[in-house]
Amino acid sequence: MNEPGDIVVSIERDYSMGIAPKFLLDYPQTLEGKLSFEDFRRVVTTVNDILQEAETTNWGTFVENCLGYMTCFASTLCVETQYSKCLTRLSRFLKEQNDFYRAHGIEW
Repeated sequence: MNEPGDIVVSIERDYSMGIAPKFLLDYPQTLEGKLSFEDFRRVVTTVNDILQEAETTNWGTFVENCLGYMTCFASTLCVETQYSKCLTRLSRFLKEQNDFYRAHGIEW
């Protein structure tokens, strides 16, 4: 949660590949001295990779959707979808990053 005096840095979306969820790798000047460009790039690239995996269509997601339609999506109560698995993994990754970077005054 933001405390009084915290600086909020916004990472812009990258729409170069359409509406796919992806963030730009432009290093915000506000992070200079707090976070190296390599660390910033690693975190944002990992977030982008996880989001891309969540949006990927394959046979597994095809079967998930067919099963969902046949059960009026009641199947999602029993079976975790690829999208929700990826979002859980993203949440876990960001929590790990927050645990590490919070000491530097940075929270993702």
